[in-house]
Amino acid sequence: MTRAHTAAIIAAFVLLSGSACGVARLAGVRPTPRKPVSPTFTRAATFTPAPTLTTTPTPTSTDTPALTPSPTTTPTTAPSNTPLPTATATLKAKPVRPAAPAATATTAAPAATPTVAFDFIVAQQDVMPVIENGGCGWRHSIFVTVVDANGAPIDGLVVSDKDDKVSFVTGDKGPGQVTFDLWKNGYDLYIKGDSSGKPVRSQTTRHLSSDKPEISDMIKGSVCKDEAECQAKIANFSYCFGHYAYEVTFKRTH
Repeated sequence: MTRAHTAAIIAAFVLLSGSACGVARLAGVRPTPRKPVSPTFTRAATFTPAPTLTTTPTPTSTDTPALTPSPTTTPTTAPSNTPLPTATATLKAKPVRPAAPAATATTAAPAATPTVAFDFIVAQQDVMPVIENGGCGWRHSIFVTVVDANGAPIDGLVVSDKDDKVSFVTGDKGPGQVTFDLWKNGYDLYIKGDSSGKPVRSQTTRHLSSDKPEISDMIKGSVCKDEAECQAKIANFSYCFGHYAYEVTFKRTH
């Protein structure tokens, strides 16, 4: 039943109930059957579904740091009373020395030229034979020769004793030669300089003596055979006193 049918029935009931006659009529009179009226159907309104709302995501600000979850507190168990470990001595490991790098072949630098300490060195200082013809010889001098690096004699050099009391110029007794006579004495000789007074660096000989010769000079001069015999001859004053001669050579180093 539609709303229109319901409304029509209610309206008729109201009209009839307004009088008794109407009521009686309603009660006694049988209504004449009517041709049923086909109900008129009104098409219900078509509902158009509402458009689906598309939610635009709100942009997340990059300036706001992400929330970091709060750390979860893990209950800790109170440490048990564990005895401390006993301290033990620890040996310190000996450091391992790294292996030396392999040698790399390199071109050797030229050797530096050594600095010359002396301009002249003593190349010879030997005693000459003392015993001649079975007895003490007659020579008692120091024969000096000065040569260059190649062995050639050099004149014009001053040879002196260490106290500069006696001096001679080479060339006086022959090419590059001078002679110091010994009169029961001795000398320590060196080259003092050239004839112009320019000093040179020179080694000095040992003490060359005719009155107090060294034991080694006595043995080389055939005065005695060993030290004991030489000492005995010195004690007896039989060692050829005053009859010792020497040969000395000074050589230039450059």
